[in-house]
Amino acid sequence: MRALLVLLMVMGMSPGALADVNALSWIAGDWEGQHEWGLVQEHFSPPDGGTILGTSRMLDEGKTSFTEFLLFQDSPDGVRLTLTMGTGRVVRFRLASSRGTEASFESLDPEKPERLIYRKTDDGLDIVLEKQQDGKPWSTTFHLRRH
Repeated sequence: MRALLVLLMVMGMSPGALADVNALSWIAGDWEGQHEWGLVQEHFSPPDGGTILGTSRMLDEGKTSFTEFLLFQDSPDGVRLTLTMGTGRVVRFRLASSRGTEASFESLDPEKPERLIYRKTDDGLDIVLEKQQDGKPWSTTFHLRRH
C-alpha cells in the first residue's frame, strides 16, 4: 500500500483521485440557485455504465444566456470531466481529489489552468470555479439547492 501511495504522489495524483464515477453519486439530481450572472439550473444523472451525464443552463431575465453539457466518465487513469459549452468550447478535466462529498477537478490544458470543485453541503451543492483572469487568481462560487 505504501508503494502505491508513493507512486500516486510521483504521478501528481492524490489517493482520493482513484474514485470512479460511482463515488460521485451524491451529485445526482436537480439543483438550482441564484448567482450574480443569473439563475443557474443543473441536472446530473445517477452514475450508470461508467458515466454521469449533466446539463447546465443559466437564465438571465427569463432568457437562456448559457448552456453546458457535462460528461463525468471513468477512464483507465481516473475520472475525467468533459464540459461542452453552448459556444462549442470544450474543456477537459481530470479528477485531482475526491473525499466524501467533495470532488476537485483540474484542467488538462496547461495553458489555461482551471479547477472545478463540487462540494455537497448541509443545505445544497456548491460549485467553485477557480482560474487565472488577467494574470491573477479568480474564483466564483455557485450555491445551489435541490430543486
